[in-house]
Amino acid sequence: MKGEIIKRHGQNRLARGVALALGGALAMTVTGAQAQMPELTWSGLLEIEAGWAEDYEGGSGSDLNLATVELGLEARFNELLSARVLLLYEDDGEDSEVEVDEAVISLGLPAMPGAYLEVGRQYVPFGRFETALVSDPLALDLAETRETAALLGWEGDQFYGAAWVFSGDTRDNLTGVGVNLGMAFDAGPVEMDLGVAYTSALGDSDTLQEVDEVVEGKRVGGYNAYATAVHGVLVKSQRTRIKQQPLKNVAEG
Repeated sequence: MKGEIIKRHGQNRLARGVALALGGALAMTVTGAQAQMPELTWSGLLEIEAGWAEDYEGGSGSDLNLATVELGLEARFNELLSARVLLLYEDDGEDSEVEVDEAVISLGLPAMPGAYLEVGRQYVPFGRFETALVSDPLALDLAETRETAALLGWEGDQFYGAAWVFSGDTRDNLTGVGVNLGMAFDAGPVEMDLGVAYTSALGDSDTLQEVDEVVEGKRVGGYNAYATAVHGVLVKSQRTRIKQQPLKNVAEG
């Protein structure tokens, strides 16, 4: 018991140290610039769905509902420091509610041009799921992962990458990691985006964390490769391949 208390206190001191270091860095960034009101950018989305269907026996039905509402705010304090918050409502029957979809502090790292640090609730860049279809692709339903994470990223003229760490919703320790590497370039009139990604905890995706066998079993890693070609506003092609260990390993204690 005493050993557990000592260990817990050590973890608390480490957490406080990290929080103080991050807070100090942010404070110095704000103080280093001239005092001014942040530049605010609002964004929003409103989706209303209407449908009508008829079965083979002549029965029909129709519906009209508020499908999605998003309200976002980004505050840019200076060239290095910004923060964004996104509120989201999605129609989910009786479970519908407004939630904080994203809440992130972003800090540019002038010592490494193109590098940045993001901390907060965010969708980690495990793959690319953009599509021009009405419904979401299966890969997004399976692998999209929103976590409270610390992410270190870098963007160049063509190449980009990111590495992140998180605890996840199925574990209580900070052992989840991920990495993403990609290349974006123009091939004539077509915009190309190629990349690969890895996560050590595919079971923490927004869909799989609701499966009891995944939550109670071992963490299972996954990796993917993607290629997207865009011509104007049209997504010409997109392939996202997701690989993971056999599901039978998930149920092992």
